[in-house]
Amino acid sequence: AAARRWLNIFDDLDYPRSKTICLVNRSRSAPSTIETQLAHFFGGLQLWKIPNAYKMLQDCLAKGQTAVFKYPRQGYSKAMMKLSQYLGQYIERADDQTSGNTL
Repeated sequence: AAARRWLNIFDDLDYPRSKTICLVNRSRSAPSTIETQLAHFFGGLQLWKIPNAYKMLQDCLAKGQTAVFKYPRQGYSKAMMKLSQYLGQYIERADDQTSGNTL
């Protein structure tokens, strides 16, 4: 219900659906019923899955280590790297568009 409210707010603000993504946190390897329903309910949106990595993240947090660098082959790390690369392209475009502006 909360995700639907945010989508309605984005629609009211004319924010394009093409720039909206849906993150599924603590996802399992096999699609759950909820994930299947999300894909159906948010049909036009990109659905990104972030695998469950609770134990790995707790271990890294306790040791002050970065999980993505310590465990680069884990599903969580791969998903986070892929997401950061995807989002990075928008940051680069925004930087390119504002690079000629001065204060």
